[in-house]
Amino acid sequence: MAGESDSSSQAIDHERYGLGSSVKATQWEQITILLLLTVVMGILAFTIVQLTGDPTASLPTNLASVSVQSGDTLGSIALHYAPHADAGAVIARIQELNGLTSSAISPGQVLVVPAGL
Repeated sequence: MAGESDSSSQAIDHERYGLGSSVKATQWEQITILLLLTVVMGILAFTIVQLTGDPTASLPTNLASVSVQSGDTLGSIALHYAPHADAGAVIARIQELNGLTSSAISPGQVLVVPAGL
């Protein structure tokens, strides 16, 4: 019919104008960026794990026997006997070594504690 236009004659030649290749390039660019971000996140996660590490790995291996004084806490004992170690890890180790289920200690009580570092 004369009033109807032929859709094939009005179709845009995507290859002629580079439209098809730009869409593919955009997809490749997105994939490349996603891949790079994934690699960067992996490296960052690995670095964080290496820097923080396992806090118990830096605990002193030497042990000392300590008599709890009035006012002592597991935290103060940990800081006194292992000042450069992670205090939370030292407290957990003191509890483990002495079979403590809480942080409650009493004057006169004898504790085995990690010492050094």
